Amino acid sequence: YYLFDILKIGGAAFSVSGGLKDVLENASLEKLMFDCRVDSDALFHQFGVSLDGVVDLQLLSVAVTRMQGHTVDWLPGLTRTCQKWMGKKVASTMFSLNESIRSMYAADAEEG
Repeated sequence: YYLFDILKIGGAAFSVSGGLKDVLENASLEKLMFDCRVDSDALFHQFGVSLDGVVDLQLLSVAVTRMQGHTVDWLPGLTRTCQKWMGKKVASTMFSLNESIRSMYAADAEEG
């Protein structure tokens, strides 16, 4: 698994041959994202990246829930989705990771 901080790396991550643009646009490389609507929009408008080969885990969760005959009235968040499909321990880990990332960005914003 990989996490890229584009705020630190900058746009060069998308301009080099074999860089993130090539990976994110490669349909044969499966990428997992969660609620990638805003990410997809930002990547396209800021760096010219058109996502391909992406499985949005939020939408996958909704699709499977509906196939099981249940109604879905709202899009579930990351923690709730992890809890539903992977259990409370994984959900707790994902929540902690999510909070750590938020804290890191908040600290960067205060410094910048």
